[in-house]
Amino acid sequence: MVNRKSRNNPENYVYHILSKRDYSEGEIRHKLSGKFDIEKERIDGIISKLKNYDLINDNRYKRLYSVTKLRQGYGPFYISAKLAEKMINTSPDEVEKIALAENLDLEDIARKVCRNRAKNIFLKKTDRNKDNYHSVYNIYKKCFDFLCRRGFDIELSRRIAKEETEYESDFS
Repeated sequence: MVNRKSRNNPENYVYHILSKRDYSEGEIRHKLSGKFDIEKERIDGIISKLKNYDLINDNRYKRLYSVTKLRQGYGPFYISAKLAEKMINTSPDEVEKIALAENLDLEDIARKVCRNRAKNIFLKKTDRNKDNYHSVYNIYKKCFDFLCRRGFDIELSRRIAKEETEYESDFS
């Protein structure tokens, strides 16, 4: 167990935070430079040591994070943006490849998200008395917007929302 005194040592601090959860290399660099007044070479040495022990691995982190978020109903654009916040550069195409490798179908995920959103619109107690609140167009629009905010491609979002809400017209 690491006590408070040994957390003043940069290496022990890193071991302590990695014992709680995974971090990307960029996050570790940022934490070390923010907490300790040490030179870049020492941070590079610590990072190198962590990589040798396989305690940090950005590819593994990217894969696990992507799979977790995909299973939670998020799309490739959202996931790649969140990974960029964690200082891992990735494209939505890479996230789609990870989904394919893990046998996760983006269409099925988007469909489930859309169904849940449509169900929640019907169950929502506020705005129930407003005219046209439950019109097919409004449900379609809310589902489409929700899928886009969740990080799914616009064309996929449009198609899934249209299929799930049985909206007949074209929406642009």
